[in-house]
Amino acid sequence: MRPAVKNGPVKIISAKISVLGYRPEDFSSGELTYEDIVDPQELPGVMLELLENAREGAYRLTLRYRVKTKSGELMPAEDHTFIQRDDSGEPAYFTTVITLLD
Repeated sequence: MRPAVKNGPVKIISAKISVLGYRPEDFSSGELTYEDIVDPQELPGVMLELLENAREGAYRLTLRYRVKTKSGELMPAEDHTFIQRDDSGEPAYFTTVITLLD
């Protein structure tokens, strides 16, 4: 889960992140954020799409972009983000599942 703010803390991350060369504690400690692993060339578009969907009332979206491994390699991925909202309908946090593509 990550809060609906840029560079917010990551609270839960799967041990499977090791496929990219990272450890879960790299994120839970705040050392790394979601934005750190998105291809820097694609990050502005990814963030714009996420924030626009959150602002427009969406509850989920699917994006495709490249993620950066710890060694700097870029790998294609599909991102399923679920936008959790508070009682007033405002985005409270995001739950994101990233799947590597072949």
